[in-house]
Order: sequence, then C-alpha cells, then structure tokens
Amino acid sequence: MLATNRGLLVLLCAGLGAALAGCHAAEVDARADAKLAESRHVAERRILYATCPDGARINPECGLLTRLVASDEFRARFREKVCQGKAPDACQEAYDRMVDAELLRRYYFADQRVVDAECTHRPGVCEDGVAYEKLLMTSHNTRAQARYDDDEQRIENERAAEHRADRAQTAAVIGTVLTTAAIVSGGRVCHSYPSVFGGVDSVCTR
Repeated sequence: MLATNRGLLVLLCAGLGAALAGCHAAEVDARADAKLAESRHVAERRILYATCPDGARINPECGLLTRLVASDEFRARFREKVCQGKAPDACQEAYDRMVDAELLRRYYFADQRVVDAECTHRPGVCEDGVAYEKLLMTSHNTRAQARYDDDEQRIENERAAEHRADRAQTAAVIGTVLTTAAIVSGGRVCHSYPSVFGGVDSVCTR
C-alpha cells in the first residue's frame, strides 16, 4: 500500500509539473503573439503607398508629396507665405529646401546611399520629382519591411528560448521528484536530466 501511495504521489507530482509547464508555455505564446501583433501594426503604419484609396487626398500613409507641392495652388501659397521680399532665385532655393526636408521626414527609413546610386546609374529618372520620390518610397518600404522581419525573428527566437528553458526546468523538477521517491522507498535511484534532444534522460543505480 505504501509503495502504491508513493507511486501515485510521483505520478501526481509529475502531472502537476507538466500542467504548470503547459500553463507557462501558454503564457509565453500569448506574450509572443501580442508582441508580433504590435510589431505588425507598427510595420503596417510605416508602409507608404503612392496612391490613396477612393481618390482620397494625400495623407501620412499614402499619396505623393511631389505632386502636391508641384501644384499651382501650393506654389502660390508658398510664395505668399515664404517668398515675400525674396528674389526669384532665393524663393526657388527656399522651395527646394522645403521639398527636400519634407521628403526626408516622410521617407525616414529610406537608404539615401541606395537612392543616390540609382540616380547616378539612371540620372534621367531622378530629374523627375515623382520618379525620385518613388525611389525614396521603395527604399523606405523595403527597409520598413526588413525591420519588421528582424523583429519577428527576434520575437520567435525569444519564444523558442523560453520554451527550451521551461522544458529543461520541468524535466529537472520531475527528475528530482522521481529520485526523491526512489530514495524514500528504498528502491532504484534514478537521476533524470534534460536531454539535448528534448525530453528526459535517466540514469538509474541500485
């Protein structure tokens, strides 16, 4: 009877350890999934589009800035607000600086070296403002996607590392329970260790 009770105790302790490990694994997955969802949301907000749905006006997520600033209406407002008392050349210089600054702000992930290399290789493309902006947009979106991919890989690596640690800890706890029960019962003593291939390896002695 005593041996039977001890056997039941071992099974109960081992089962409890496995159950606790399962609960913690679910917590690990929930945290990782929440991080992935947040990272995906940020990435989606970073991606920009050349056209807006349903013909909407340019906004922080879509539309081409160069088409907006090249319009007669915009340029007239710019001259009125910025160019009062300025010579035409000075006004144009101020306008160009404004456009460059706004493009830099909008496409903050763009790799300017890559864009400049493309302009050197295809100078005619970069003479067109819209084509130049599309190069910036492509570079920006490519790097934004790469950032998300890196974040996703990092989160998955963290998830896997936590699961490995949980399995090792659970195996160690179960091994301790089994060893203690064997010593108390005077039977075989089995020392259990986490296996490098997963699961548990046991070494038993008399």
